[in-house]
Amino acid sequence: SMGFAINNTKAVFEALINKKSEFVRTPKYGIEGDKDKWQDKKYVHKKVVKFSVVLELIIALYSLACVVVSLVTLQISAIPFQLMYTFGFGLVAYLSIKHVIDTNKKIAENKA
Repeated sequence: SMGFAINNTKAVFEALINKKSEFVRTPKYGIEGDKDKWQDKKYVHKKVVKFSVVLELIIALYSLACVVVSLVTLQISAIPFQLMYTFGFGLVAYLSIKHVIDTNKKIAENKA
């Protein structure tokens, strides 16, 4: 859940300044069988990596650097907490980037 902090923080700030934002629902692709895939649906469109994903990746790398510093300075008790941030933000960033790449690759294959 730590990886969702960027998105949740953005939502809180938007609420504090009374900024209206749309509620984006999870796409329903109508997957019914084992051979039915979301990538084949006609309304799947080209994706780009969002700025929030870049921030998540930066925080993951920063947390990893903090793990290295903790190892060098023998601050061993801090490492488990830093690893939670590293893996949380890193996993969310990785999965977001993978989704963009997979979607764009499938769109390119369908056009060919």
